[in-house]
Amino acid sequence: MTAASAACNNERAGRRDVSRAPTLRAECYSVIELTGLATSLNEHGQVVVRTDGDRRAYIRNLDGSRIDLVPPAGVTSYVPADMNDRGDVVARTLVPEDRAILFSGGSARDLGIDRAYDFTINNRGDIAGTREFGSIMFLYRDGVMRDLGTGEEVGVRLNDNGDILIPRLVDKEPRAVLIKVDGSTELVPEMGLLNTAGQVVFSRRVGSSFSFRGFLFEDGTTVDLGLLPGTDSTAPTAMNNRGDVVGHAATRAFFWRDGTMQEIPGGGGDIFALPQDVNEHARVVGKRGDRAFVWEPGSTSIELPLPAEFDATRFVDAFLINDAGVILGSSAADGDFNVDQRGLLWVPDRCGVTPDAGPPDDTGGDAGPTEPPSEGGPMVPPEEPTE
Repeated sequence: MTAASAACNNERAGRRDVSRAPTLRAECYSVIELTGLATSLNEHGQVVVRTDGDRRAYIRNLDGSRIDLVPPAGVTSYVPADMNDRGDVVARTLVPEDRAILFSGGSARDLGIDRAYDFTINNRGDIAGTREFGSIMFLYRDGVMRDLGTGEEVGVRLNDNGDILIPRLVDKEPRAVLIKVDGSTELVPEMGLLNTAGQVVFSRRVGSSFSFRGFLFEDGTTVDLGLLPGTDSTAPTAMNNRGDVVGHAATRAFFWRDGTMQEIPGGGGDIFALPQDVNEHARVVGKRGDRAFVWEPGSTSIELPLPAEFDATRFVDAFLINDAGVILGSSAADGDFNVDQRGLLWVPDRCGVTPDAGPPDDTGGDAGPTEPPSEGGPMVPPEEPTE
């Protein structure tokens, strides 16, 4: 697919054209150290923060206020899994073991999904994931759970349109199936990341070598992302809804758009640069060495500031960024981010930029969300996906 055809596809898919954010400067960010590990960030700047020894959680609003996530009766502990832009949070219980619960509109309820393992929620309110310890995939929509077949413990991808990407063996080879909300299906070469335009980015081994290359799939066409000079592999790590892709090639980081790959400066050699998210403004966050960075095309890569009196021996990363430029990350006492993890929140509010400071209008932390759209009909796993 050429750059011109990719641009045409972007226009056809209705992806919005976003203006560029102000030039990046470290002094534009306020940095907040959270009370526990934070796992989710939405477009309103809300984050889900674990508390009580990682056995419960609360939502922190951008203004610092909080909404405690009180579980249903009989549930004493849980782990939050995901949050959407309405402030709905889905979680997996610890006691009792492995049930899916939903926090929405100031209340919580058990979804009746036993042995829930890993799941996500979109802005429609659809919930998709795996149960039976990853072996069975499911979709929960409009109060009804539908099994989507056996999985390969690689997760399920769900976009805000209601499309879902699931792994599937085809002629004993691992492939994926994109099931669209209208019930149509499309065979995808590999399991990967899914955006709202229905694009899938993935990596797979090339030939008989041990090198992996990144590819973008859209409308039946697969495009090789290419290579950085001097490298023989690429690994995509994130994609936005415009089709911009970020990832790494060995220890170097890359940004790809419309057939062109460029290097994100600062990695290489003994310094491992790992981009982990990209927003609709093409602003990229990740970790480089033991610190977090932010970058956008046309600018230098900057190291994100640290809180006052921060222990300089701690490791820092950034893994989520919303379209307002609010960044979520964490710090830990070890490089594997397993010991004494704490959330970090960077807010670009010091250079004339004012991110959305309130919770979603339809919830306000208390009111119930609007009902998800009912179009699309039942979703059934296909026996024979269309080529």
